[in-house]
Amino acid sequence: KSIEDSEKDLFNKLSTFFPELAEASPEIFINFFELYLTHSLHSVENIFRDGYQKGFRISSPHVSLLWAFEKLCWFPDYYTRSVDLLSKLASIDPGGTLQSNRPLDSLEKVLSRDLLEITVSNDDKIFNIERILKKYPNVGWKIIIRLWPEVPARNRFIDYHTPLYRYYHKSHVTHSDKDAYLNELVDITIKNVGCKLNQWVEILPRINSL
Repeated sequence: KSIEDSEKDLFNKLSTFFPELAEASPEIFINFFELYLTHSLHSVENIFRDGYQKGFRISSPHVSLLWAFEKLCWFPDYYTRSVDLLSKLASIDPGGTLQSNRPLDSLEKVLSRDLLEITVSNDDKIFNIERILKKYPNVGWKIIIRLWPEVPARNRFIDYHTPLYRYYHKSHVTHSDKDAYLNELVDITIKNVGCKLNQWVEILPRINSL
């Protein structure tokens, strides 16, 4: 086998354990993927690779990677770096047969105001939304659209993968927390839209949902 094929096989086999590896050694796990997504020539094809398991269920290594970063988002010390890696994955996602469990879905979960319990503040979430808009503008705009309320409300799963072994302190989300978040989100949206007509066309129909 070529080195390229061997790397694909190893990545695919290890991907099953990504959530556990991330929780066991968060710093090492994040450091590795920050380098891997920057320097590996084959990162996209290794991470986003549809395959079929028994029973014809579609799988891809990227799903376990998303779950790993979702877990790490429960730890405030790793939240921003994990969100950044999810944003990077969203920016390089080529799409695939597997329609659910895409990087944008994970980003929506970890940045949402609709979680019942959180470990990071509204300020942390807003900071990261603004950061995504600067670093990955297309991804940032897609996330803003997803995070805006809708009428009728869109069904979405807002729970994301939680740590199994490490302790993390959760706080309950209040209605005032949600209102404050939404106010900040509206401010960010208006600042970002500016004179972009195509974005105004997308956001104006949602104004009535506020």
